[in-house]
Amino acid sequence: MNQTYIPALDGTRALAVLLVMLFHFHQYPFGSFGLDCGWVGVQLFFVLSGFLITRILLHEKQKPLGSYLKRFYWRRTLRIFPVYFAYLFAMAALFLLIGEPDTFDRYALSLFTYTYNYSRLFADWQHSPMMTHLWSLCVEEQFYLLWPFIVYFSSEKWLKRIIVSLWLLCPAIRWLLAMYLRNHLPDEAAGEAVYWFTFSHFDAFGTGAAVYLFQWPQHPKAAERFWVLLGGLLAAGLANYYFSEVPMHPTAIGFPTGGLSNGQHVWSYTLLNFTFAALLALLMRLPQKNTFFTQPVMLRVGQVSYGVYLYHWAVLGVIAKLLPPEPMDLWFSIALFAVYFTLVYGVAWLSFRFFESPLLRFKGH
Repeated sequence: MNQTYIPALDGTRALAVLLVMLFHFHQYPFGSFGLDCGWVGVQLFFVLSGFLITRILLHEKQKPLGSYLKRFYWRRTLRIFPVYFAYLFAMAALFLLIGEPDTFDRYALSLFTYTYNYSRLFADWQHSPMMTHLWSLCVEEQFYLLWPFIVYFSSEKWLKRIIVSLWLLCPAIRWLLAMYLRNHLPDEAAGEAVYWFTFSHFDAFGTGAAVYLFQWPQHPKAAERFWVLLGGLLAAGLANYYFSEVPMHPTAIGFPTGGLSNGQHVWSYTLLNFTFAALLALLMRLPQKNTFFTQPVMLRVGQVSYGVYLYHWAVLGVIAKLLPPEPMDLWFSIALFAVYFTLVYGVAWLSFRFFESPLLRFKGH
C-alpha cells in the first residue's frame, strides 16, 4: 500500500466530525434534531489516525532515529500546535476579560500540557462547551508520544503481535478501570472517565494500524466484512438498548456516551473499532471518484475537519446563549443545525486558509 492521497479518507473525516456535531447539538434543548450516538465520530477519528500515522511512520522507518523522529514531530507540530494553542490563548483572553469559561483557570495547566483528559477522573470535574471536547486531542497527542518509538523499534512481525495484544489488553483496562472508578464516581462520570482514559483507546489506534499492516483493503471480501460487522454492531446496540437498566434516547441506537450498562465500555469500543477499520478497508477498495465519501462537499469539510472539531462546540455555546432554553420544532431545529454547520465550516475554512495553511508550507523543511 503506497503513500498516495486517498480522497475517501477526507470524506471519512467529514463524516466523523459531522457525527460529533450532531451529538453535541442534541445536548441542547433546541436540538430536537441530532444523534445521541454521534460521539462514535471520535472513535472513527482514532481508527483513522492509527491508520494514517502508522502508514507514515513505516514509510519513514528506514531513516536514522533522529531524522525519523524530527520529521514526524515537526510535521505533527505544524499541523496541530499552532491552531490548538491559538484557541487556548483566545480562551485565556476571554477568561481574563469576562470570566468565561469560568473553569478555565482550573484546567489551564492540563489543557496546555495535553493532559486534560485525566481531569475527568476527579469527582469535581465540570463541563464547558469551550473545552470539554479537547480531551480527544489530548489522547491523540499522548498516542503520538509512544507510537513512533513502538513502530521504529519493532519488526513488522512484532508490531502485529503488539496490535493483537492491544485488542486483548485495552478492553481489560477499561473493565478494571470501571470497576475501580464506580467506587468513587457516579456511573455516568465513571463511564466518561473510562472513555477519556488514554489506554482505553490504544486498541482503536492499533486497529487503524492493522488496516495497513494486515493489508485489509487487499482482501477480496472487504465489503462482506464491513457489512457483517455493521450488522453485528447494530444488533449489539439494539440488544444493549433492550436489556439496559439505564434509560437512553432512541437515537443512541444502544450506544450512549460513556455507557457502562451490560459491559458496554468493554465490548462496544472494540466492535466500533473493527467496524470503522472495515469501513476504511472498503473505501480504499472502491473507486476514488463519484462516491458519497468523495463528493466535493465531503472533501472540503474533511480537509478542514480539525478546525471544525476544534471550533464547533464554542460556536454552539454562543448560539445557545442567544436562543431561549426550550425545546424547538423539529424543522426549525434542522434549519438551525444547517446554519450552525455553515458557520462552523466558515470559521474553520478561514482558519485553515489564512492561519494553518501558511504554516503547513514548512512541513517539508
